[in-house]
Amino acid sequence: MKLNHYFMIAAIVMTSCLAACHENDPTIVPDDPGLELPGGATGTPTEIGQPDGTISAKTIGPEGGTISSADGQVKLTIPAGALTEPTSISVQPITNQNPNGLGRAFRFSPEGLHFRKPASLTFKYNEKELSSDDLTNFGVSYQRSNKVWYDVAGVQVNKNTREVMVPMAHFSDWTDYELAQIEFTSILDNNGGKVRCGESLELAAGLMTYDKNYPKDSLEKPLKQAKNLGVNWAVIGAGKIAGKYNGATYTAPAVLPAANPVLITCDLVFPGKKGKVILMHEVLIVGESYFVATVDGADIESEHFAYIKIADYYLISGNYKGDNEVVSLFIYAPELRAGSYSYWNDKGSKSGKAEVLVGHIGQPVYTSHLWDCQDNRASPGSVTITSVEKIDKKTFISGSYTATVYKTEGLCPNQTVSTKEVKVEFKLPEL
Repeated sequence: MKLNHYFMIAAIVMTSCLAACHENDPTIVPDDPGLELPGGATGTPTEIGQPDGTISAKTIGPEGGTISSADGQVKLTIPAGALTEPTSISVQPITNQNPNGLGRAFRFSPEGLHFRKPASLTFKYNEKELSSDDLTNFGVSYQRSNKVWYDVAGVQVNKNTREVMVPMAHFSDWTDYELAQIEFTSILDNNGGKVRCGESLELAAGLMTYDKNYPKDSLEKPLKQAKNLGVNWAVIGAGKIAGKYNGATYTAPAVLPAANPVLITCDLVFPGKKGKVILMHEVLIVGESYFVATVDGADIESEHFAYIKIADYYLISGNYKGDNEVVSLFIYAPELRAGSYSYWNDKGSKSGKAEVLVGHIGQPVYTSHLWDCQDNRASPGSVTITSVEKIDKKTFISGSYTATVYKTEGLCPNQTVSTKEVKVEFKLPEL
């Protein structure tokens, strides 16, 4: 049975429920009272996000202009007349602390900058990360100094380009998010949706909602978090679900199923209210050996992967399924040990360093180092080898890495640079 059939059913149910939630917030008691705000309203404070990727910067003046994040996931368009003087604008990817946030959040600087005319902020989203394909489930929020996230009015969604747009009046930490979402804990990666054979995921359904005491005509409303609202948990595909209320546990099958990923579903109910929202999320099951890569926010399924020692370095590699593009990691060390390895900057000795290459065989590749016409620099992030162990007389390595990889075109001073953001988790046998 096609998964699209279930998404169509969910869309019919969700449209009326989520629209009502935006306009007439149901009375929901969050897990904690939240931070009290003026007027008796409350919001749920969270931690502040930490840098998680390459910063991009650009000077934009009264004539206006655009700037994008290094990974291309967010774009800011500043209209003419919004700024009074040339201003250095920067975009820093950060860890996303909005409980229902999508991907990474972004810190726009200088902090607190206000525009004379609203700018336009555009997020790209990955359909695989969504708990619903209903457009009313999208929101955009920013975090104030009180650590509470505020929903911003005027959100528009382009399903064809997979983009979420909103007017931006000022700088802060911003993210797109889902009003209702299936949340994962005890997971293989930070984005959720992956589990190893025989292991389990803890599941919950969470809702971000407005306080009924806050002025309804406000364009920015503080968000409260409510969790453990999911009932009637089910899995479409292999594996088992245990628990019906206040969350559930999904246990993957012991061997990789023929149909992979599987689909987790649940009903989100509103205390004291009629109606429900159907949520769903795909879960990818990975085997004892795996190479799970995310490039520019998109999950990449790898078909062939392994590691091998060649002379004085180790090659850890996986290729995209159905494609000849390869993600390769080189660690320059005589012996591979657990620990952290920083990236080589294309200058000096490679000993004890790492290097990442991404690209199609026989074509120019993206690398984890860059000559930007002024100096050599290496990607931020690092490689972490968590274990090197023998299993049934075969050596396996486990670890993860994040990197910004670069591709240059042209000659200085007219050189152009494009980037990709790479995240990989792996457990591989030695060839």
